[in-house]
Amino acid sequence: MDKDIFDNAAFNMLLTTALLLFIVWSVWLIIEMRKEARVEEADNALYTHTVTYYLNADGNIMEGGNTSYPISNLRTNATGTRYRWIGRKKDGTLVTQTARIRNKPEYEVTLKDDLPATDKEARIEHIVEYQVKGADLEAGKELCVLDSYYDPFDLFPVRGNIEESNARFLKSRIIIHIPTGSAETMLPIVNE
Repeated sequence: MDKDIFDNAAFNMLLTTALLLFIVWSVWLIIEMRKEARVEEADNALYTHTVTYYLNADGNIMEGGNTSYPISNLRTNATGTRYRWIGRKKDGTLVTQTARIRNKPEYEVTLKDDLPATDKEARIEHIVEYQVKGADLEAGKELCVLDSYYDPFDLFPVRGNIEESNARFLKSRIIIHIPTGSAETMLPIVNE
């Protein structure tokens, strides 16, 4: 019987030690998570400005006052969740482009019938927004990203260093403009 008492005491001691170790580990984990959250919050506070760019069919930033470019062969699928068109690159090459409606708030696709009814072609407006460090923007520093996750359109150089990076992808919006009242003729439904 004395052996059972000893075994129970040893088991209880082992259980108590394991419980204490678990409590200490949990407290340490909570402290580390709070530290990490404060560092991330401080880093996020540096990104005070939003910059907006309009992209052309090449995926490059448009220069001048243009915010859209003409397209042809606009198509959609039966559910209206995918749009496909042909755009003309700067060198004259025709390229098929696609936009999908996703369940992600940072990607938007909108169809607007807001062009004059007399227009014969649709236009695309591809708008991308980035959050940038305000101090770096005001100082005229070159914008760069930590890695490609922060720049899905490859507009800026990748630095791989959190201290040097100063831009983050925020949102992409594709607005397809078609002539007023032309949806049935300008936007055929195709099976994909």
